[in-house]
Amino acid sequence: TPDDVAFIQKVVEQTQSKYKVDATRIYATGHSNGSGQTWRLALDLPELFAAVAPVGLTMGSYKDGASVLETPLPVWTFKGEYDIDNADVFEEGNTNDLALKQWTKRNSLDLSSATKSTDESGRYVSTTYTNEVSDAPIFRFTTVKNSPHAYLPAQAEMIWGDFFSKYSKKDGVLYYEGKAVTTPEAAPSEFTDIDGHWAQDAIEQGVKQGLFSGTSATQFSPEQTVDRAMVVTILGRSAGTAGN
Repeated sequence: TPDDVAFIQKVVEQTQSKYKVDATRIYATGHSNGSGQTWRLALDLPELFAAVAPVGLTMGSYKDGASVLETPLPVWTFKGEYDIDNADVFEEGNTNDLALKQWTKRNSLDLSSATKSTDESGRYVSTTYTNEVSDAPIFRFTTVKNSPHAYLPAQAEMIWGDFFSKYSKKDGVLYYEGKAVTTPEAAPSEFTDIDGHWAQDAIEQGVKQGLFSGTSATQFSPEQTVDRAMVVTILGRSAGTAGN
């Protein structure tokens, strides 16, 4: 069986080598089988993409043993009111339910953060989730009223204008509208060794900006010697923040 994930990765690499591509803004979207392929890329190559938008299918959105992502991968998925694959219905154990559960784990979603919104036309009804420490829309499920198994031009415009164009990823840091997306693992409040430290405020501000993270989920190690590689990384991230 052809390895579609490896093939698409190679296509991206070759495109980058031949053309002027912004490597911080690579996205994936597709409809029906293309949606299934988008989910597969999200599962197997999450580090390559700044965001994904699978449309019309939630089958394939989950797999056993999927780990929590160090850098969240934003997802916006659409299902028509009269779509295939459970349409827009959420029931225990169906594909929509399993998709949300899988990405709740992978992206550290805060389910209590769910907000519902409807666009001006009244046709697109969205539920949006953030993670535990950031207000960026990390997972969004949208019902398309009076729609079958289709990918409408308006959806493509929404995905680009309201989602893809707002996200970028550089040096392992995700940005939303130019601001680094804080993850639970990098939240300053979780570092147990900076309370009262003379640099505490600067450390917390730097982490919020995505310039650096700790040596573990709970340790920042503020007295650790900074080597050349660390300095280069911080400078690179700083340039990425400024550039975004």
